[in-house]
Amino acid sequence: MKILIDIQGYQSDSKNHGIGRYTKNITKAILQHKKEHDIELLANGNLVESLDDDIYKEFKDLLPIEKIHLFYPLKNTDATSESNIPNRIKSEEIYEKSIEKINPDILLICSFFEIYANNIITSIHKYSNKYKVAVILHDLIPYIEILENRFNEPKSFEKLHLEKFENLKKDDYLLANSKNSENEAKKYLSWPNEKIETAYAGVEEKFK
Repeated sequence: MKILIDIQGYQSDSKNHGIGRYTKNITKAILQHKKEHDIELLANGNLVESLDDDIYKEFKDLLPIEKIHLFYPLKNTDATSESNIPNRIKSEEIYEKSIEKINPDILLICSFFEIYANNIITSIHKYSNKYKVAVILHDLIPYIEILENRFNEPKSFEKLHLEKFENLKKDDYLLANSKNSENEAKKYLSWPNEKIETAYAGVEEKFK
């Protein structure tokens, strides 16, 4: 089975924090225990400066460099401005068509809701249904805050959050990073039991 892992969560402002570390650790764990599976990575080419970039340093000992694929979305796609919407829509098409060319059986998205900055793009089955998609869910805090009228970000951010959660419903399988996240998905998204599992965050080697 060919599995493509979207590692943009390791390229964002979260890189050295929870989601970034989780993305790095779970990707390494999958590569180290891949058995007969073909594991390849997908990164945002606009956020890769050279072959000295951290994505190559972190993963070069675990897979050949040609299995780290780059896609190139348009710039200015984040939720900070309404004028970015056309670029974001076009970039979602570029994202899915780039994945289609790589031809995986499954795409694993480690961080689906990177909407505030960095021009990170994710999209599920808007332009292609030729591969299955699994998403790692970290939490539903923005969605719950919106439902309870506690969301204090600009309306453009709220709108994009709701669009992303609606798009998430096209996901084929959900991996929650905690039992709490799994329970929230079942409660607030009515996620079916057969399409969700908890995948706990691993401990980094330096703490073992």
